[in-house]
Amino acid sequence: MSLSQNLGQQETGVTRAGNTSFSRATRDHYDEGAWAMTLFNSSAHEIIISPDPTDRKRREDEPAFIRPSQESTHLGGLVTILHSIPLAREALLLRNRALPNYGHDSQWWNGQPINLPKIVTMSEAHEGDTDWDDIIYEAQRLVAFLDTTTRAFGSPDALASLQCISQHDRDSAVSRFLEAWQEAAVRADPGNQLGTIFSTTGYNGPEEDMMEQKEFHLLEPLVEHDPGQTLYDVLDRAFWCDRPDQPLEEVWLETLAEVLVMKLESSQKPIDVIVPPVFYADRYMANSRDVAREFRTRRLQAYEKIDKLGKAIKRCSQSNLTAQTGMTSRDVLEKAASVITFKFADSAPSDMDIENVAKKLRAVSARIEKQLRGLEDKKQRIKDSLRDYSKFLTEATPDAEPHHRYTLRGVCTEPHVTYVLERRDQRVPPNNEPPTTEEYQWWRFSFSTEDAAIRKAESQGRVKCDSDQTDIIGYTARRVDEAEVLRAAREESSQVLLVYANTNAIRMQEETAPVQLQKFVARDNETFESELQDAEVAHIPPDTQHHTNTLWQPSPNPEQQQSTQNVNVFDYQVPSFSETQGPGQEMQEVNGRPLLSRSSTAGPVQPTLDADMWDARREDEEPQPFTSTIPVDSLMALENDTVAGATIELLETRLRHLTYLLTGDANWTGEPTPPAKPASLDDSISRRLLRLEKDLERLSRNIPAVRDVLSLHDRFPELFRPAPPGSLPENLTTQNLASVVLSYASAFPETASRLSSLNDLPIPDAETSASLIQLQPRLDQLSKTQEDQARQISELRVRSAKALQRWYEVALVSGGECWAEWEGRLEDVEREVRREEVVRERREKEL
Repeated sequence: MSLSQNLGQQETGVTRAGNTSFSRATRDHYDEGAWAMTLFNSSAHEIIISPDPTDRKRREDEPAFIRPSQESTHLGGLVTILHSIPLAREALLLRNRALPNYGHDSQWWNGQPINLPKIVTMSEAHEGDTDWDDIIYEAQRLVAFLDTTTRAFGSPDALASLQCISQHDRDSAVSRFLEAWQEAAVRADPGNQLGTIFSTTGYNGPEEDMMEQKEFHLLEPLVEHDPGQTLYDVLDRAFWCDRPDQPLEEVWLETLAEVLVMKLESSQKPIDVIVPPVFYADRYMANSRDVAREFRTRRLQAYEKIDKLGKAIKRCSQSNLTAQTGMTSRDVLEKAASVITFKFADSAPSDMDIENVAKKLRAVSARIEKQLRGLEDKKQRIKDSLRDYSKFLTEATPDAEPHHRYTLRGVCTEPHVTYVLERRDQRVPPNNEPPTTEEYQWWRFSFSTEDAAIRKAESQGRVKCDSDQTDIIGYTARRVDEAEVLRAAREESSQVLLVYANTNAIRMQEETAPVQLQKFVARDNETFESELQDAEVAHIPPDTQHHTNTLWQPSPNPEQQQSTQNVNVFDYQVPSFSETQGPGQEMQEVNGRPLLSRSSTAGPVQPTLDADMWDARREDEEPQPFTSTIPVDSLMALENDTVAGATIELLETRLRHLTYLLTGDANWTGEPTPPAKPASLDDSISRRLLRLEKDLERLSRNIPAVRDVLSLHDRFPELFRPAPPGSLPENLTTQNLASVVLSYASAFPETASRLSSLNDLPIPDAETSASLIQLQPRLDQLSKTQEDQARQISELRVRSAKALQRWYEVALVSGGECWAEWEGRLEDVEREVRREEVVRERREKEL
C-alpha cells in the first residue's frame, strides 16, 4: 500500500492573534457551532490508495493506461482509447498551443492538479473564464504521459476536477470533455481542423425548408430490450422516430466525425446489443436519404404487420374470461378435460360420453396451439426479413458499396474496465491500404480491488480464490482477442462506451510529443524512480537498520536543539500541552518554516535541514543520527490516538461488511453499494415493522381465529417449525443416493460396537434393586427434614439480622448520640467557667 499521496496545497496563516495552543479537552461540553472541519479546497475527493511503487511499474510488454475515476465515468478509458488512435492523439497534443513549461507535481499521476501562473485578459477575468485552456494542457500531459511513462497507469482526476467537467454529473463527463475540449481547441487555434475531429453535424425537420441543424460529439441512443438487436437497430430507432400515423421526417448526417464516440445505455443488464467490429455510417448520410426512406417505409409496414399478429396471438391465447384468472385458453380447456374425466365419470348421465367430450376439448386445445404456432412463425419470418433488409449499406454488396468505414478502436464496459486496440508495431500501412487486424492487439485493462487480489495470487503462483480479499486497488492488463471484446460489449454491463475511427484517423503518421512535454514526463519518471528507491530501502530487513528511535540527519547546532518540553515529531515541533505559546504560528517547524505553508512536493514528510546547515555540509559527509526526544505523556497521547484510529477503522470495516450483507453488491473500488434510502420516514424498516405489528394486533382483536393462532404459537412454537421431509427426494440419482449413504459409512461400525457392548453389560441383582426401592420413603422423609431445617435456618438468619440491626441502633447509634450530648453539655459548662474566670480577673484588676 502506497501512502505517499499529497493532499493538496494547504493554507498558511495564524488562526487567532491571541495566545493560542493545542491542549487537552477539559470541558464536558463544547458548542458544535463553534467548531467545524473544513476542506482545503472545493474540489476535494476521496483518495484512492494505490499499490506499492514496485507494483505500479510499467512492464516492457504492456502499454500504460489511465485508471478510472470516481468523479467521472469512463473518462480515463476514453483518454486511453483516444491515445491509441493516431489522429486523436495528434489532436489532443495540439502542437500549436504548447506551454514552455508544464510544471511538476510528484502526485500529478495520482490526480493532484498542477496550478501554473498565467496571463489573462481583463474580459476573461471579469467573466470568470480564466481557466478555459486548462483542459488543453491537461489533455496534453495525459497523452505525453501515455507515450513514455515508466508508470503502469495514471489518473484522470486532475482533468475531471476542471470546472468545465466537475460542474456536471459523473455520467456526463465524457460528453462534457469532448465539448469543452473542442471549444477550447477552436478558441486557441481557430484554423486547425484537428479541433473538430469529434464533431458530427446532422439535420432534421418535417420539410427541407424547415430543417434544424444540430452538432453533437457523443451519440447517446437509449437501448430498448430487444433480443438479437444490432447497433444499427439501436441507431435506427434513435435517428428515425417514425410513427404509422405521421409522415416521415427528413433526418440525415451532413458531416461525420473522424473519431466517432457512442454511449449505449440500457435499464437492464446486460445491454444485449450486437456490436460490429466494422461500422458503416452511409445509411445515415445525406446521399442515402432515398434508400433510407424506402427502408423506413418498409420497416413501418413490417411493424404494423407484427403488431396485428401480436393482437391476434393475444386473442387466441387469452379471452376476457380467462384474463382475470391468469390462465390461457389452452390451460382452461386442458383443465376442463381433466376435471370431466376424473370427477364426473361416475356421476354423469348414461347417455353422455365423458371420454368423447374430453377428447373434443383436447382437440380444440391442439387446434389453438397449432394456430398460435403458425402466427408465431409468421411473425418471426417478418422479423427475419426486416432484419435481412436492414443490412443494407452495412457491408459491401454488388448493388451498393458503403464508403464511410469505421473500425472499433476501444470499448468501456464497467467503470473500471477498458478494452483498447493497440498497434503491435509502429509501422504505418500504405495510403491505399486500410490497416488490418493482424497489425493490432486488443488489451483489457481493469482497475479494482478484485484485480489487486488477482495480481497478489499470481505473484504467489496460485489461482485466486473467493477468500482473497484486499482493501487496496490494483490493476490487471492482459491480451484478449476480438471475440472476447465483442462479447464483453454485449454482456458485461448495462452502459457501454464505443469508440470508432475511420481509416484516415488510423493511417496518420505518429510523431513524438513536443520537447516540453517530453521533459515533463521525464521529470515525472525521475520522481517515480526515486519512489522505487525509497520503497527498496523501506523493505530492507529491520536487523540491517537502526530502529532505536533514531533518524538519520546531520547533527544539529547546539543552539538549535530544543528542550524536552517540546514534542519533536520528526522535523516538526509542537509545544507541549501544558505550556502556552505567544502570538504567531501555532505549529512551527524546527528550522522556522510554518507547518501549514505551501509546498509543491508530495509524499510523506521527510526530515528537513536548515539552509545554512545544507551549505555547511560536505557532499561526502556521512549523516549523523539524532535521538527523537518525546515525553512520556506525548507518547501516551500518540498511542491513544493510534488505538482510537484503529478502533474506528475496525468499526468502519464491520459497517462495510454489514452493508455488503444487506445489498450483496460492491463497486469497482471495493466499497459496498449502500442500500437505497427510504422516500420518507414512514418507509423506514422500523416504521414498517411497527405498522405490521399494529395490523396484526388489530386482526387479533377483530378475528378470533387469528387470536387463537397467535395463542397457539406462543404456547407451542415447535408446531410452526417446518418438519424435515420424511421421504427422499425423487430427483436424486443412484450416484447421489450412494454418496449420501457412504458419507455415514464411519458411523456404521461405531453403532454396531455400541449395540454389541450392551450385551456385555451385567444386569444388577433383583434383591439389590428391591432394597434400594425400599429406601426411597426414608430418602423422601430425610429430604423433607432437610427442607424444614433450611427454613428454620433462614428464619434464624432473619432474626439475627434484626437483632444486629437493633444493637446498632440502640447500643452504637444511641450511645454515640448520648456521648455527643454529654460533650455538648461539657462545652457549655467550660464556656460558663471561662466567662466567670474572666469576670473575676477583671474585678481583681479594678481593686
